Amino acid sequence: MVGVVIGVVLGLIPLIYGRKKGKPRLGLIGFLVSIVAGALWSILPLFVMIGFVFLIQRNKPAAEIPKATEAAAEEARSDD
Repeated sequence: MVGVVIGVVLGLIPLIYGRKKGKPRLGLIGFLVSIVAGALWSILPLFVMIGFVFLIQRNKPAAEIPKATEAAAEEARSDD
């Protein structure tokens, strides 16, 4: 029971951070995985939280992908 509470508290960090960085789905997944991890072992949500914060920080939202990359991909397809 205590592990689930720890999972909820630590899971709020990726949930809020994911919403602020434009990755709400990844933040929600981090929140839910933290709760499940807390039910398994009370220290596990800490590692889950660190991992999801890293993933949210590392991945850019689709809106930030430069258009030049899309144009280069289209040009590569037309060359074939």
